[in-house]
Amino acid sequence: MKNITLCFLLLFCSFFNAQKWQPIYYADYSYANRNQIKAGLEWFVSNPENDNRVFLGSGFNVVYHNNEIRFLPDLHISHNSESGFFIKTGSSLDHAYVLGGISMLNALDLGVGYSVPYQLGRLPIKGFTVGLTVRLTNNNQVYNNFNIGF
Repeated sequence: MKNITLCFLLLFCSFFNAQKWQPIYYADYSYANRNQIKAGLEWFVSNPENDNRVFLGSGFNVVYHNNEIRFLPDLHISHNSESGFFIKTGSSLDHAYVLGGISMLNALDLGVGYSVPYQLGRLPIKGFTVGLTVRLTNNNQVYNNFNIGF
């Protein structure tokens, strides 16, 4: 199963690189019954003229469990609205999650949500989740404009 997931991630990344889309680097910290650190690539998949942004991402989740470090592939999709709110849903091999919260210019997302494990015995990542995501890219269309005044 891990080999299939790894092949899928490589195919996924090569498809978007072939499209000549500039990737967005992201780092994510979340806590749902245990600390999790994620890092990877996102792609901006919505229309640049639209103020709502949709990000499709893939990366790896690092979790410490039973005195060992585990690496889990992570796939997610995030919808960031022009009003400064976002909703994000994703999955790894062991759990699925949903987050909602505020987004600061699409560069920083702070949210709360819930995580559900697929199997209770393996790696129990479950319960209420708090998360922080940071995005870095040279593509200025990703970030919302900051307007002061009228």
